[in-house]
Amino acid sequence: LLAKDAFGGEPIWVLWVDFDYRVAVLGTPSGRWGMILSRQTPPRPDLIKAARDVMDFNGYDMTQVSK
Repeated sequence: LLAKDAFGGEPIWVLWVDFDYRVAVLGTPSGRWGMILSRQTPPRPDLIKAARDVMDFNGYDMTQVSK
C-alpha cells in the first residue's frame, strides 16, 4: 500500500495533543478516519474524555469510536 493510497489519499491531521503529549487525536479532514493514541496504560480518563470531545467537536461519528 502506497502512502498516497492510504486513507483515500487524504492527509492525516493532528487534531489535538494534551500539554504533556500523553494523548493525541489524529484524523482525516473528511472525518472518515480518526484515532486516539495514548502513551500511558491505562490512559487517564480525563484525557480520553477530552480527546473524545475534540473528535466530536470536529464532526467525527462518535458511535464508531470504541470506548
